[in-house]
Amino acid sequence: MKALVGHTGFVGSNLCNQVCFEGLFNSRNIRDIDDKNSDLVIYAGVRAEKYLANLHPEQDRRHIEDTIENIKRIKARKFVLISTIDIYRDPVGVDETTMVDEAGLQPYGLHRRALEKWVEANIADSLIVRLPALYGRNLKKNFLFDMMNLIPTMIKVEKYQELLLKNDFNLNRYYTAQGNDFYKVNELSAKDRETLKQFFQTKDFNALVYNDSRNQYQFYNVKYLWNHIEQALKQGLRLLNITSEPLPVKEIYEYVYHQEFTNIMNSRPARYDIRSIHAGLFSGENGYIFNKQFVLDDIQCFVNEGK
Repeated sequence: MKALVGHTGFVGSNLCNQVCFEGLFNSRNIRDIDDKNSDLVIYAGVRAEKYLANLHPEQDRRHIEDTIENIKRIKARKFVLISTIDIYRDPVGVDETTMVDEAGLQPYGLHRRALEKWVEANIADSLIVRLPALYGRNLKKNFLFDMMNLIPTMIKVEKYQELLLKNDFNLNRYYTAQGNDFYKVNELSAKDRETLKQFFQTKDFNALVYNDSRNQYQFYNVKYLWNHIEQALKQGLRLLNITSEPLPVKEIYEYVYHQEFTNIMNSRPARYDIRSIHAGLFSGENGYIFNKQFVLDDIQCFVNEGK
């Protein structure tokens, strides 16, 4: 039996489109996994809201502790943990052989590195897959989502109140207070999404203001994930960095829309350039599974499909 934990999340829901899992679990029914024996369990149930994890580190630490307790329930011949490249403090020029420097790591990366170490120490036949910036079906955050939708996923309370005061528009229909200094966008119908997008198109404030045009990420379409997991398991890998050649978001925007995008923020721009020693197993080169042109063309197709 193949089982998936986190099937309702972004990564999990995409994996469900790629392969049939006999067991599907999330936070609501995870206790049901107690009496199940599985050939393979993929754990994609770790929260991925980096900003909130760093803002509320104690809550995030408890989430990781709960995750470990959930994993202890699992009986599986093979176990795959979906992790993140954010376990690297300086994510440039590193690969699977690099010693992880935990000093100075933000809570998001530190806590997920702690989870990785627990898995390495306690599960004999395990594979840890570190994912970069993602896109694919059901995307709800990151630069590509912001670029396509312009709708901020989260808005700070102060800014939200300012938008309410300055505009004759019922934002409360589309956003809900989270009790943590933020309003979060609701699940939107296609019609509501288009209405909200048109609202933000006319404003100086939209989701792109949160993105420094100098930021450089490694983007990966999750539709390829099951294939890469399957190959990694066949090769007997214990750790895999999923890597693509880095791209500045300015270059992506201009490639897709043929318009300039410049937004210089005060903070230091993000720069990711992580490699994999296993890239050659996936027909990649120079430490990257996918090269820059492949990713640009794939993003263009993804954007076109979403129109």
